[in-house]
Amino acid sequence: MKEPFISKFPTEIFGHPYTEQTKQAKDDLENQYCSFLKTECKKPRKSEPHIKIGTCSVGYKGKQRWI
Repeated sequence: MKEPFISKFPTEIFGHPYTEQTKQAKDDLENQYCSFLKTECKKPRKSEPHIKIGTCSVGYKGKQRWI
């Protein structure tokens, strides 16, 4: 699996690396399932509340920190 490039993109989505293409990652994305909470993601988009955000961490360049 290719490692995520730290940029303006999330480093994970629904608990999977942003670049992961496994069946489990695709299923979790489709079902908006959070592997951290073991249930549906709780963070709705403001513009479309029925769609969840799916990210809990982001990265940025510089000192390669994770949030």
